[in-house]
Amino acid sequence: MHILTKVFVLFASILSVLVAALAISYTVSADRIVQDYQNAEQAKVAAETALTTAGEVHQRETTTLNQTIDQLRNEKTQLLSQLRENESTIANLTIAERQAKASRDSIEGKIAQLTTSVDTLTQLTDSYKGELELLRSEQLRWRDEKIDLEGSMSDLSSQVIVYQATQRNLQEQLAEAKDTIQKLRGGERIAALGARNAFTEVAGPIVRGRVEAVQPETATGDLIVQISLGSNDRIRENTRLYLNRDGREYLGDLHIFEVDLNHSFGRVVNPQAGRTIRQGDQVWSKLSNG
Repeated sequence: MHILTKVFVLFASILSVLVAALAISYTVSADRIVQDYQNAEQAKVAAETALTTAGEVHQRETTTLNQTIDQLRNEKTQLLSQLRENESTIANLTIAERQAKASRDSIEGKIAQLTTSVDTLTQLTDSYKGELELLRSEQLRWRDEKIDLEGSMSDLSSQVIVYQATQRNLQEQLAEAKDTIQKLRGGERIAALGARNAFTEVAGPIVRGRVEAVQPETATGDLIVQISLGSNDRIRENTRLYLNRDGREYLGDLHIFEVDLNHSFGRVVNPQAGRTIRQGDQVWSKLSNG
């Protein structure tokens, strides 16, 4: 065999080995490539799925963010509106504060005026109080003087009543003396004089009562008087009492002829001319307070 042929055969063998190696290598590479391709396809699908999922998440997040943005815009609008309202309120409050300060200044001025007025009124009140106390003292002094004068007038009235009664008694005694003289001159007996002096006075402290009724006696024309005094007041038959009005005006004597426990009846003796005895007049057991 020719050398070239051998060479060619050698080359062919080497090439066969190489081709076989290449074929084996190709086969192995093709499986790996297919596996890699399948893996790449799966990765692609997974990537697409992840991308789709990411897109949906992004869409949702975008929607949420847009809603948040819209909400924030609304809140911003509301806050701006609230800010404007607050600015308006602040402006109104500032005006109100100025008005309040002006009112406060006015009120403080009025308070100062009122304080001055109160001080003036206090001074006037103190002055009026002093004058009132002076007037009250004068009134008390005048009242005391009036009471003293009334007491003096009452004493004088009692003295007048006593003087009038004394005068009347003296006149009665004078009349009795004259009558006695005449009777003695006529030869009459002195014992007949007892009937005129049979009346007695009430012993002890003075007793006061009032006239309850006045009735003229038809047979004699004498005045019969009912009074508010009886045997409980030490009044007895043949007691002599004195009629007066308000303790100042003497009206006459009252000679008692009938007595019960709380009432008495008497005949008016020595009535004063021009004087009328009426219900409510007073009757005393004595002519003075002594």
